[in-house]
Amino acid sequence: MCQLTFLRGDPDVVRALLFNVSVINASGNTDGFGYYSFNTKKVFKTKESGKTFPYTNKFTELINRDIPANKNGKASILSHVRATSFWQGKDQTVCAAPSHPFQIKDLILAHNGTLYPKDDKDELKNRIDSYWFLKKLSDVVGKDTLLTDKHIKLAMDDFAGKFALLIVDLKQPNNLWIVRGRTADLHYSRFVNDDGEEVLFMINTDSSTFSNTIAPDFLRIIIGKNISREKGVVKEFQKESIYRYNIQSGKLYKMKTEIKEETHVVNSTYTRTVSRHNSYVGWVPENDVDGNEIYLNWTNLFGTVLRKCSDGLLTYSEICILYTLYIGKSIFTPVKIDMENFDKLLVHLNREIHKGRKKVWLEITDILLANNLDVIDIYKLYPKSLDFPWMLNSKKDLTHVKRRVIKDIAELTENKASEKEIEAIQ
Repeated sequence: MCQLTFLRGDPDVVRALLFNVSVINASGNTDGFGYYSFNTKKVFKTKESGKTFPYTNKFTELINRDIPANKNGKASILSHVRATSFWQGKDQTVCAAPSHPFQIKDLILAHNGTLYPKDDKDELKNRIDSYWFLKKLSDVVGKDTLLTDKHIKLAMDDFAGKFALLIVDLKQPNNLWIVRGRTADLHYSRFVNDDGEEVLFMINTDSSTFSNTIAPDFLRIIIGKNISREKGVVKEFQKESIYRYNIQSGKLYKMKTEIKEETHVVNSTYTRTVSRHNSYVGWVPENDVDGNEIYLNWTNLFGTVLRKCSDGLLTYSEICILYTLYIGKSIFTPVKIDMENFDKLLVHLNREIHKGRKKVWLEITDILLANNLDVIDIYKLYPKSLDFPWMLNSKKDLTHVKRRVIKDIAELTENKASEKEIEAIQ
């Protein structure tokens, strides 16, 4: 599965999250990566492994260049990390420069999935499926016409297979076209501050990324404000639909045109599809990267940390805040020595925790999760009762907080019920 990501927000936040979401979280995909900057109108892509190149000085220079703020103080970027799908048949047509986004004339495209041309005549030798589709779309749009949802549907009529697409037309550079078929995942979420202003809009292939690596607490640390996800948290783009997102206004529009995903095609070129999703766990050998910088697989890192730290009682948010407070840096681009020191801290804290505290904290966590609340919010709700990290608190303090949580949730539930009754009466 390729990783599709779009970020719009504060430039510093976008730079940090580009490392985190597009590269680190998906860098098990080793077949290249790239991005398009809406601010500079530049496309960058490389065939080099997503496991190593992002941690070179070259990549840092590129994203600093390509992610400036626009007139509204926002930066917008589309990125893609690639895992190759290749075919076995009379030809193996994977091109020499496979990284996304692709560009033909004024059209730029990033794609997750596998497409098959319905007619062998439409095959472009030595080009991958994403390029085939973009070439077809370019032909449908023509030279002087602006891209529309109808063009996208018409081009897709000649293909079958799985798809999620992000498309830009440079003739209308403030629009991002979002296309989702039936089987390829694609999600989005908005993050707002206390005033209800949007701090970040994000599109991503994997829904777990929003909660695991883009927890609001990351953004609180970066910009020093309270951040929360919009109601609904992570939303899924409707299947077989086309959307248009305006990067100036920040508004998302669902188009009326439906785009069907066909699963069967009569074509002698391909007999079956083989997906290759490489994975990597642990540190990159130091001779593959600059200095002691590391490749960080978020899933495996957090899995290890959670197991070591009080049998998995700390949340992702808490781990990240604890790292920032103890190390004094963001966890986005850690170095090996910092991670080793952090690991020692967790081992020490784990020894200090008694079983009684673990039990109470588990009970608090279960109560909050059952009511769709974030565990980290209790530090804000009860600042006089509970310090961060919680394991430094006594069992008595934790028990007091648990009682408060039960009481407050009960009152909240009762108030909501009363509001519904009042609405019914009116």
